[in-house]
Amino acid sequence: MASWAVFDVDGTLLPGDSMEARFVKRGIRQGMISPAGLLGLLGNAVKFFFRGNLTGGLKEDKSLLKGIPLSRVETEAAACFSAEIAPRLSRVGRETVARCREESYHILLMTGSPDFLARHLLPALEPDQLISAEMEIFGGRLSGKVKGLHPYGEAKKALLLRAQPQLQIDFSASVVFANHHSDAVHMELFGRAVAVNPGRKLERIARAQGWEIEYWR
Repeated sequence: MASWAVFDVDGTLLPGDSMEARFVKRGIRQGMISPAGLLGLLGNAVKFFFRGNLTGGLKEDKSLLKGIPLSRVETEAAACFSAEIAPRLSRVGRETVARCREESYHILLMTGSPDFLARHLLPALEPDQLISAEMEIFGGRLSGKVKGLHPYGEAKKALLLRAQPQLQIDFSASVVFANHHSDAVHMELFGRAVAVNPGRKLERIARAQGWEIEYWR
């Protein structure tokens, strides 16, 4: 069995922000994401609200990207990561990744951002494993849907348990870093859990559970 250090990205390694939000804003500025796509997302938001799943539904909804050629989103993703994401990665977060690697942990990054954007974390942070939202592609264009589980909330725990046999994760000897109360579900798996830049709900959970609390900038 192996010891792993599992890092959330949005709000943790990337403080106060999400990779996908920055990508969407850039896509709107560049005319890649249309007004019709935004209206469609608003319509879906109403549906999620009445189903009682507004946050989770919006996290998983990639309909803004429906019909856009993969080649274009890949080009925009590379430019977005280089200009707007890489410079904002937490210095403390980078140092923590490096320290965990020196302490013989394997490094796993988890993010609900699309795979075409998340893969740029590989050369930046050199993790051993990356789990992100795998996008459906048909005829070279995005369908606006995620293949399989979307890494958010309960699904993060399910994905980690699914990966355990292959990665030989010894949860009792591993550490997790995350920032949102929805992450508490998978944080409970680990022998050591660190709430990074936590919101109020996660801070309360962390104090009740005796987890460490850190602030990364």
